[in-house]
This record gives sequence, C-alpha cells and structure tokens, in this order.
Amino acid sequence: AIEDALRQLHLDTIDIFLMHEVRSGQLEERTGAWQALCDAKKQGLVKAIGLSTHHTDIAASAAEIPELDVVFPLLNYAGLGIRTSEMSADGTVIQRFASAEEMMDSIRLCHAAGKGVFTMKAFGGGSLTADYQKALNYVFSQPEVDSVMIGFTRKSEVDDLLSWLNRTMSADYNPDISSKR
Repeated sequence: AIEDALRQLHLDTIDIFLMHEVRSGQLEERTGAWQALCDAKKQGLVKAIGLSTHHTDIAASAAEIPELDVVFPLLNYAGLGIRTSEMSADGTVIQRFASAEEMMDSIRLCHAAGKGVFTMKAFGGGSLTADYQKALNYVFSQPEVDSVMIGFTRKSEVDDLLSWLNRTMSADYNPDISSKR
C-alpha cells in the first residue's frame, strides 16, 4: 500500500501514513501491518505513522506505542460512532458505545505522550450538521486536538467552513439540510 501510494502520488516520501480503522482487539492481529509501517518510516518512505480509530481503548493504547506519531480518532460533541471495549466481571470482552468525554480521556493520554492528535467526524458523519457551529466549536475548543479533518461534498461547504474559521459567520447560521438523506 505504501509503494502504491508513493507511485500514484508521484512522491518519494509520504508525510503521514495510518493503519486504517483499528478496532478493539486488532492491534495484536495487525502486528505485521504495523511492522511494515515502522520499517517504511526507518527507510524514509514515510515521515510519521499512526492509526485511525473509533474506539477509545485503541486511542488510549496508541499513547503507549513508542513508534506511533499520530492518532486519528473519531470525536464529536454527541459521541456519535464512538465505541469502546471493556472486560466484564466474568472475563468476557464487551463492546459498547462510548461518550465524547471518554474519547477525550484517551486523546489526553495521547497528547501527554507527545502524539499528534488529528480528529475526524466532527459532524458525526453528517448527523450533526444541523448543529453546525456547536459541532465545530466543540472539536476546535479541545486543547489536546492538533488538527481536525472536515469532509466536504460541495464547494459551499468549504465556503461555510472558511466563514466559521474567519469568524464572519452569523451566530444563528446552520446549513440547510432539508434535502439531506
């Protein structure tokens, strides 16, 4: 995948390469992929390596991986899509939905460990678009978050974000989502 990306992007080095959507229990299963990322970094093919996840336990574990530079967790004010795993009293692993605050606890661990934190899904996959400014205010106000990835489907969405970033957006603005599915 790294060689394909280098070739298709016409690059000698990729700035950040992530292991995608690591779920609870998969860190151990994907050690070969992780080793390939570590090797690519040592060879200078990749400058920084990390993982993306929707799981608080994986984000917390990322803080303890010395070679990991960047974690890309899901974060939004409503906690939409955030999950975690925990051990029950009888030793069974239970997966459940988690809160934004639980993810922030994991993000704080990563930040304290010197990891870059680059969040995704500020709008909860589009479900929080009606609370546009609240969604952005939440993720951008977290001091442990270094960067926020915002997805776009139309140029007007880029314009909206620039208006919000430049503080020229009216306080009552929310995009029209009447045709959203």
